[in-house]
Amino acid sequence: MFPVQGSNLEIWRQEIALKVKSDVQVIILLIPGNMGNSQLYHDLKKLMLQEIPIISQVVLTGTVNYVKNLRAVVAKIVGQICAKIGGIPWVVDEMPYCNKKTMVCGLNIYHES
Repeated sequence: MFPVQGSNLEIWRQEIALKVKSDVQVIILLIPGNMGNSQLYHDLKKLMLQEIPIISQVVLTGTVNYVKNLRAVVAKIVGQICAKIGGIPWVVDEMPYCNKKTMVCGLNIYHES
C-alpha cells in the first residue's frame, strides 16, 4: 500500500512503476472523487489496460464513503476482481429440481421512492 499525491496521471504512472513489483497480481487504485466527474478514473483505467499488465480495479472514494452500503460495495468490488482473474463471480450450486445444466436469470425492477 502506498499513497499517491495529486490527480496528475503522470505522477500516478511514475508511482505505480516505482512501487509495484513484478510479482504483484492485482492492484486496487483508490482515488478521490465521485462517478461522473473524475477524469483521473478514466485515465487510470486506460493506463492499466494499455500500459501496465496487472489486473486492476479503480475505486472512487465517493463509492466507498457510503458506510451504510459498504459491505455491498466491497462485495461488488471483490466480484469484479474475481471475474477479471478468470473466476465466476456468482455460482449457484445444487439447484433444486434441476438435474441438467440450467441458466438462472435475475431481474431487478426500479421502484421510484
